[in-house]
Amino acid sequence: MAIETKAEREKVDHGTLAQALEAVDSDTSAAEAHGVISGVLCVSSDDQAGSKWVPILLSDAAQMAPEAAKKLSLSLMLIHQNTLNALKSGNFTFDLMVPADDKPVAERTEALADWCRGYLLGLSVHGPAGKQDLTAQKKEFVEDLIEISNVQSGPGDEEDAENNLMELHEFIRVGVQTVFDESQADSVLDITAKKPSATKH
Repeated sequence: MAIETKAEREKVDHGTLAQALEAVDSDTSAAEAHGVISGVLCVSSDDQAGSKWVPILLSDAAQMAPEAAKKLSLSLMLIHQNTLNALKSGNFTFDLMVPADDKPVAERTEALADWCRGYLLGLSVHGPAGKQDLTAQKKEFVEDLIEISNVQSGPGDEEDAENNLMELHEFIRVGVQTVFDESQADSVLDITAKKPSATKH
């Protein structure tokens, strides 16, 4: 039986994060913030990865509202750990932090686009040179996310829009997990290649 960690017990949902961001007058949406964290974890999944996204998400918050910024920081660190745990679980439990299914399709579509923009920003923490190291499959996924980040909800059949949104959500969720898994495998190979070989005496 798996032991539930403290971070997993203390989950922060989309609404809670949205309120914490609003409290510091942040222009970043909850979906975008989770996208940033997820992107950073896909290129830097160690325990210190938080240092990569903190400047992006908390750059001005401390000066505007120190107490609210502290609360936001704690929420983001909890989300960081929960997201990392989900990605590492190997059970495809990772999911996007976006509005619940009972919210309007237009609101959820906008949030999905925000999430993609955040994720792409998170992937860039190592600089544009990092993109050159992406496999062809990863590059294609990134290009798809760039397109999705510009998607908007227009007039049309509500049921079709709902189905399209669900398909995009699942495509992104599985794609991010795949990128993370491949990045983990690449990291292991790099570490193995850098280990000095045993010398016979």
